[in-house]
Amino acid sequence: NIQRRKMLRRLAVIVVACAAQQATPPASAPSQPSETEEAATAPGPAPAASNSAPLPADEAASDSSPAPAEEPAAPSSGDSAPAPGPDSSSAGSSQAAPAVKPPFTYSDQSAWSQISGSQCGSGSEQSPVSIVTASVLQTAPQKLITSPSASTMGSISWIHQSPTANALLVATSRGWQAHLSSPDDTTTVLNFFGKHYQLKRVEFTSPSENQLDDKSYDMEMQYVHEESGTSNLLVSSVFLEVGLVEDNSFLRSFWTKFPAHIGTDSKAQISNPYVAGLPSDRTLYAFNGSETIPPCKPGVVWTVFKEPILISRQQRDAYRAALNASSPASSNFLRYAAQPAGVAQPWNVDLGMNARLVQTYKNRKIFTFPMLDPPPPPSDGGNGRLWGYVGLGAAGLAVLIGILVTLCVLCRRGSSDEDEDDRLLHQKAPSREGGWAGGNMAAPAGMRSASQAGYHQVPGSVTQQQLQNMALPQTQQLNQQFSGWQAPMTQWNMNR
Repeated sequence: NIQRRKMLRRLAVIVVACAAQQATPPASAPSQPSETEEAATAPGPAPAASNSAPLPADEAASDSSPAPAEEPAAPSSGDSAPAPGPDSSSAGSSQAAPAVKPPFTYSDQSAWSQISGSQCGSGSEQSPVSIVTASVLQTAPQKLITSPSASTMGSISWIHQSPTANALLVATSRGWQAHLSSPDDTTTVLNFFGKHYQLKRVEFTSPSENQLDDKSYDMEMQYVHEESGTSNLLVSSVFLEVGLVEDNSFLRSFWTKFPAHIGTDSKAQISNPYVAGLPSDRTLYAFNGSETIPPCKPGVVWTVFKEPILISRQQRDAYRAALNASSPASSNFLRYAAQPAGVAQPWNVDLGMNARLVQTYKNRKIFTFPMLDPPPPPSDGGNGRLWGYVGLGAAGLAVLIGILVTLCVLCRRGSSDEDEDDRLLHQKAPSREGGWAGGNMAAPAGMRSASQAGYHQVPGSVTQQQLQNMALPQTQQLNQQFSGWQAPMTQWNMNR
């Protein structure tokens, strides 16, 4: 409907111009219909309407995400599809938009370059990238100065008028989008080195599209800005990382309010992204890039914050579940692959992903703008996996301690048995050498010597005294001696 409205208005402008000049029509009049036809038939989610076309001012204002410029040097739309592209609703409308299938899939990104008008397979400034932190160009650290309506770090300022913002929440096949509504779409402004960029919408991917040193994050939140008076775009990316934390307060303000069906939207009041949706450490990387869906036009300024924002695993899983409900596996739209390096476990590999693959650096320069004296990172360290490993280690240590305690108890019990045997072994008993005189008991009466018993010494064997010592008392006397105490120690016990 918006495309048809644009066509009719442009044709009306041509008719008025021709009627005014009559026989002297403007030179640009013959080319005007071809531009309109190209805008109506351009593939992909980014219509190709030229900024130089004589559009009325009210038409440009009616679309919160204007079409990109046709000039090659002018930046086009950002990572997300501008309205009225496929699966995207106008931020100024509360009516449900028809669900349109995008002319591309995340499952077959090699085919993006074959789409008519696509630049996905060419150029040296394609996005996303994996930022190599050791090779970025350093700039001087700047102190962050905050006020009730702005925060400034050197030549970068985040300006807002209210702690909350009115937004239109849209469900698309590429995931959830939050389009800022008037007046917040013009009063939430990023000043980036003298240029003013108005925040238009917030989009999400899972996992992150950009990376740090080949590390992916659980999600990426992309703030799509538009330069005032132009269609030049700046996209600010905030990594979202799962930690052992409660639900993130910024996402909680609207996370459960997205509609369930593609092509529908709902109005909501959310926390202002510049108040609650930025990391405490504003250190960021900046580079030239492109949009990350066809037609992948270059000229987009990208800023990526170094520090992630912590979210709960439930918030990440809720987004992934909604994304796959809108684009099931049967549609072959999302990309299915192994778990990306860096995301928190458990990660369901049966759910698809809506992230473009990392592009090459080539000759691109990436700058870092560090914050002077940044605050410490979140208490969780931005690493829920670390605490998960600590928990597993503690559980393993508890099991090991239990095993050691059990072994100690068994060893102590065996030692007690041996001590009892030693006690019995060391009790005084009749000795072959000392006889009863060497013990604590007196020799029983009636004990006879060897000579008295009629024994004779055998030459070369034992002496008479030894035979005498070996004489044993009578059984009746021994029984009387040990009566009431215990049985005498036998030869077998002594040997033991």
